[in-house]
Amino acid sequence: MFLFQPCCCKHAAEDETAKAITNEEWEPVTGTLAEEAETDLKAPKPEPAAPAAVAALEAAAANEDAVKAKPSGQPEPRSSKATAAPKLDGGKPSPGGMMPGKREVACDVFTVELTRPSRDIPYGIVFDRADRRILEIIEVDSTNPNSVAAAYNKTVDPSRQLLPGRFVMAVNGHAGDAKRLDQIWNAQLRVRCEVCQPREFAIQLDKSVEGAKLGVDIDRSDKGISITVREIASGLIEDWNKAHPDLAVEQCDRIVAVNGRRGSANDMVAALKAASSKLELVIARPDWDVLGP
Repeated sequence: MFLFQPCCCKHAAEDETAKAITNEEWEPVTGTLAEEAETDLKAPKPEPAAPAAVAALEAAAANEDAVKAKPSGQPEPRSSKATAAPKLDGGKPSPGGMMPGKREVACDVFTVELTRPSRDIPYGIVFDRADRRILEIIEVDSTNPNSVAAAYNKTVDPSRQLLPGRFVMAVNGHAGDAKRLDQIWNAQLRVRCEVCQPREFAIQLDKSVEGAKLGVDIDRSDKGISITVREIASGLIEDWNKAHPDLAVEQCDRIVAVNGRRGSANDMVAALKAASSKLELVIARPDWDVLGP
């Protein structure tokens, strides 16, 4: 069973790394952002992992394959979502963090188990926890193929790999507090995670209309690769939602591309502010149902 632990305001104020931009700060296009938070994402680069970690992981994978061996023609087991999850607070915001409502979203959710021989061996993943609820993978240690995560990725299909842009929704039965998830990840020798490949869809906006505003408040981390939608106010996105209810942008969605540009959240924010005509935004939505009804 997941143990839901809501984040407190102190964590949000002192420990989180999000920078907020309100709807009023999007215009005018020129100028600087007003009174952004001073904290930046300071996730350390993963240190090289010992080959022993790779050997242990590969041995575990081989043993698991042997256990799961079955006669040909029998269908492969389907990955499933968590069978038990906490009941969240009715879709209301929790202190210091946002709470999305229950949504019908077709996402791919799968379980990953990683093991390391000691805490001196890092798993080899950098997370963004800007929305204070879940962990977004922003980097896998690709420079060192001996990292635990890199070794795991070699043993599975790409659809089950740990990749930037995917979300860790729960760790060892805990969910709902990104700081707590990060602590468990760093402290444990074995982690069992629910990982989500988010649904993506595109929306088209036109900023050439006089006085047009996006109408969103956002959070993002300096080293992040997505922009979190905090609130939606009057503006282009609200107008889009009314015209396209099946592709409506919602609170806690992520903007992951702006006019074809992906990667740095800061670059995407700059592109949003500078745009004066057509805008195409790619929106990513995690499967919040993993956290419970």
